Amino acid sequence: MFRLWFYVLRSFVPSLKNSISWRMMMFHNYFKVAFRNLRRQKLYSAINMIGLSIGITCVLFILFYVQHELSYDRYHDKADRIYRIAVSVRMGGE
Repeated sequence: MFRLWFYVLRSFVPSLKNSISWRMMMFHNYFKVAFRNLRRQKLYSAINMIGLSIGITCVLFILFYVQHELSYDRYHDKADRIYRIAVSVRMGGE
């Protein structure tokens, strides 16, 4: 039984090496194509990068805001028993 698993695992090693080398070559080719497009279409690339950076920044701000709101009074020992009540009172039209 051990010998069978040894042969099976040994047969995967060349295919794993081949897969990794092809992935690295494809990544290299994608990088070259992206760099060429950056050089050729500078304005379009700048608009895309600015939009991507604004989008990532907005997502991070939203994530930080939600994390802050969910951590309200979590430092107490019995935080699951704490409730916040907000009341808005109007007296005399004000």
